Amino acid sequence: MSSAIWRGQYVKHALMKNESSQCVTDAVTSFKSVNPTWGKVRVIIVDKYFGKISLLHAQFPRARILQCVFHVVKYLRGEMAKREYGGFDRQKVEDAVHMMQDASTEAEYDTARKYLYIE
Repeated sequence: MSSAIWRGQYVKHALMKNESSQCVTDAVTSFKSVNPTWGKVRVIIVDKYFGKISLLHAQFPRARILQCVFHVVKYLRGEMAKREYGGFDRQKVEDAVHMMQDASTEAEYDTARKYLYIE
């Protein structure tokens, strides 16, 4: 959760048996039962490709569902290694990802994202 001065606060970590709809629903129900301000949640970070994003959107309609940066970078590195990209291309992707990660405004993020398309 974020405070009035935009400092994030860890609220819940859920380790589930699997990612079935029932397990996700149980985790959300548990979270809501102990967090009366759950309606203020604005960001949920998932740790890998998560197939139940639509369920989270339904339960937290005001929240953005984001994938953990670690897993995004890991995926991009794997994809770049599979293809015939040169070292410059790989470095450009790494730089753009780090610029997007460090962006403090939407404009900075958009600039970093557009960096990927500059040839």
